[in-house]
Amino acid sequence: MKRNSLSKFCAFLFTVLLVSCSVTQEQQTIVTERYEKSEMSCLKEGLSDSINLHVVVDYPTEIEGVGEEALHNIQSTLIKHSLGEDYLRYATVDEMLAAFAEDVLNEYRRDNLPLYEEMSEYEEYGMNLNNEHFLEVDVQTDEGRVLSFSVERYLYLGGAHGINNRLFLNFDKQTGCVLTENDLFIEGAEEDLTHLLLLNLVRQNDDLSLISDVEASDYEKESIRPNGNFYFAPEGVVYIFNPYEIGPYSLGETNICIPVEEVRPYLKAEWNLYAHEQ
Repeated sequence: MKRNSLSKFCAFLFTVLLVSCSVTQEQQTIVTERYEKSEMSCLKEGLSDSINLHVVVDYPTEIEGVGEEALHNIQSTLIKHSLGEDYLRYATVDEMLAAFAEDVLNEYRRDNLPLYEEMSEYEEYGMNLNNEHFLEVDVQTDEGRVLSFSVERYLYLGGAHGINNRLFLNFDKQTGCVLTENDLFIEGAEEDLTHLLLLNLVRQNDDLSLISDVEASDYEKESIRPNGNFYFAPEGVVYIFNPYEIGPYSLGETNICIPVEEVRPYLKAEWNLYAHEQ
């Protein structure tokens, strides 16, 4: 009796697992291959000063409904905005990353060795010449015809702190071209979008109650406007402002989401990804 129950349970469990795998496969519309490159190298033999480099690229190799030419456009644009256009001359992503790493290490030594030689003449030399360079490219969201990728970079070049920067690239899946605000939003939307950014900054910030409070805060109110750095999320259009972009470093990165019901009227009909939610 126990053996019968166990057999039935195992059969049920296998069925559940099989269904789960099938659902996952049906939802998997984007195939990426992960490429990684890590290097740590001393400025000079015998010195503790060094550079730490780590690169992760989720490189799209297949996207459902996207043709070969459009996919190539997406791949090329991601490399151009992460590693740099010069690295497109290499045949494979592994070769691109190897060349990029070599260039970063050489640049580190070229910029810092002369400084070390100059400062080491002083007995009280205590300068920190450690550097860090972290880079990550990955899929952010996939909404209708728009596929969004993020390119995130962290640099520490000495001093009190490093700096983080995130760039979002929104691709038209039919062409593989990057979409701009002019492509997506109706003409004359900038003023209203600026107001919505301020309004939602206040809503999403516990330290602010009114739009007028922004002027008395550390934020630079006149800098808070559509900046081309955004992506489509299920809950709305999310704008990203990197450190120093709309205020001092202490504010860090600021994300402002304009909800679906508020952003929908300003999207062109062919790009209104939220029309079905009306």
